[in-house]
Amino acid sequence: MDEKPGKTTWRSLIQNFTDSDLEKLRAIFKSRVDEDNKEIGLDRDEFLNAISTLYDDSTSLLESEALYNEINETTNEALTWNTFLDFLIIKLYPNQMNKMKLDLISIENVAHTKNESVAKIVLIETEKYFCYAIILKYGRVGLYDGNLNFLTSYHAIFTREDISRPEGERRRRNRWITDALFCPDTLLFIITNTARTIMIYEASGLKHVPLWLLISTPNIIQALDYKPYRRCEPDSQSMLFAGDCFGNITSFTFLQARTSLLRKKRNDELTLFYWEDFLKEKDYVSVKTYEKVHGSAVKRAEYIREYNVLITCSEDQNSAIVVKHLNNKRKSVYYKIPKGASCFSLSVPHNTLITGSRNGVIRLWNFLISKPISVIAHSQTNIVDLMVLDKQALFISCSYEGDLNVWDLKEYSCLQTIKLTFPSFRIHGKLIEWGINSIYPGPKRQPPEMQRDNGGKKECFGINDIDEKKIENLNKTPSECFSVWERSCLLVACCNHLAKLRMSFDDASVEYSFTYPVLPPPPLQNSVLIPTNWGLQNYLSDVKRLEDELNINVNKQLEELSFILDKNILEEEGRKNNINYKIAILESKKEQMRLNVALGAPYLALDVYEIEELRLSENVLKSNRKKRNFYMNRIQELLDNASAKDEIFSASSPTSSRSKSNKSSIVEFPL
Repeated sequence: MDEKPGKTTWRSLIQNFTDSDLEKLRAIFKSRVDEDNKEIGLDRDEFLNAISTLYDDSTSLLESEALYNEINETTNEALTWNTFLDFLIIKLYPNQMNKMKLDLISIENVAHTKNESVAKIVLIETEKYFCYAIILKYGRVGLYDGNLNFLTSYHAIFTREDISRPEGERRRRNRWITDALFCPDTLLFIITNTARTIMIYEASGLKHVPLWLLISTPNIIQALDYKPYRRCEPDSQSMLFAGDCFGNITSFTFLQARTSLLRKKRNDELTLFYWEDFLKEKDYVSVKTYEKVHGSAVKRAEYIREYNVLITCSEDQNSAIVVKHLNNKRKSVYYKIPKGASCFSLSVPHNTLITGSRNGVIRLWNFLISKPISVIAHSQTNIVDLMVLDKQALFISCSYEGDLNVWDLKEYSCLQTIKLTFPSFRIHGKLIEWGINSIYPGPKRQPPEMQRDNGGKKECFGINDIDEKKIENLNKTPSECFSVWERSCLLVACCNHLAKLRMSFDDASVEYSFTYPVLPPPPLQNSVLIPTNWGLQNYLSDVKRLEDELNINVNKQLEELSFILDKNILEEEGRKNNINYKIAILESKKEQMRLNVALGAPYLALDVYEIEELRLSENVLKSNRKKRNFYMNRIQELLDNASAKDEIFSASSPTSSRSKSNKSSIVEFPL
């Protein structure tokens, strides 16, 4: 939709003030003095003229008039410079600095980078384990614990040839990582790259095992997001969303994610799929492509479970932001933004969508009615990342120049600015490379109630590590549930460096959660992936349900075996079913066979059945009388021969007197 200016406010005027603008205003204020060289201030017209010297447009004139009325709402006295500054301090920043504060701790080099830029940091976290997967531009993946201590590293597989290559020979400068994510429900790690492949690893341990390689996707996948299934919803399915370099969006719906994401051709080897063969795996995955959603490459994609929508962004002005409803009950919503959108973030509790553009402009939109709320001209350079703190009503922006700003989500004012001076900024001529994302949350910590749960619980690894019932427990109090961004620190990645910032909150419950220990990394030995529906959870409801199922099964088996109690072995039917009776019959047959063998005629011990009368089938055609008579005569002849042969075999004459006819007793019908 088109961007339309809303109600004019003086706040947007203040946000556009630069240091030079404030210096000019101060000079104008100080120039108005009386005979005793004391400042007399500016009246309404003089203040409007002063603002017009900075911004010569009608919008600024209306905003300056609203600003003057806001300052002098209780008095009509002249406006002085000190009064103007007091207004900025008291009205614009009323005790908001106490909600959250950032403090720079350190800027460090990533251990395994070797001067290679960080493409993305993926958080691999479950209810028991946590680690960072720091992915470099050309495919090197390093695993770090919550305190950023290096654990291990490996080089991702890009193409089919990389399967047999040593890790040291997989790096190529003409291909690089485009996106990566972790699937919390299946413990899988997905990586995409410019070689048009999708690599899926099993990531339950520190040793990531390659499982599937999807080759020759139609286009280069640029952005990924994942919708995990919910255990409490029987019809819930896992979905993977992928935006490519031509603005298309592809959705992968996994039909058997609870047992296996895709089909495995061999259990001990990587399974390889070409795209055309992958589309035929309809028992495991359903693929749907939405073409030309954006006019240019998809920059980011995010699934919002609360609204069941997929939000994507691009630098195309006519489709900068696209909101697609997955239930197809509503049409997609398109946002038209000058210079497009390089990043976005959505606050669900406040129904506010925040977008950042390459020209440094931050826009806030009402997500429900798709109307712009405010426009903040923050910087002259690209906004590389945005994130929202919903409970504190704050959001953080990061610009290409390394300016990290904390903004108030309701007042649209800047509360704090930190200049991140990365070592790469001081190298003359170096290309500054920001990753796919730039702002990342700190490590996950383990609450005491989880330690108590683990005390009497047997350790097991695999998909059962995901305690979904604990995650989806509706009886939790709000203080027990913290956002992924309400953590002790914040990470900002640029080139091959990480900036670590301490986050201080005024909420005592959040600060108390920082005293919990950081979750340990996953075990080094890979786990056995056990489907969740195989696991037996140590919950009272599960135990009761299991007892009910066992009782039902036992009663059913007893009903099936009730015939044993009702059977009377003295009756005729009972005697036939008796094993001793069957053994006696078999022994008598064996004795009869021995006697006939001694006589040289073992065939006499065979059970010969009476030959029934052969009859023509009703389907035989009888239109030709001559042919029918021929068949009748032939059948009669065969029957006569068979009867004669039966009489010969039943006679007691010696073998020499028997007919030596070699004709078979099998009746053959001519074709």
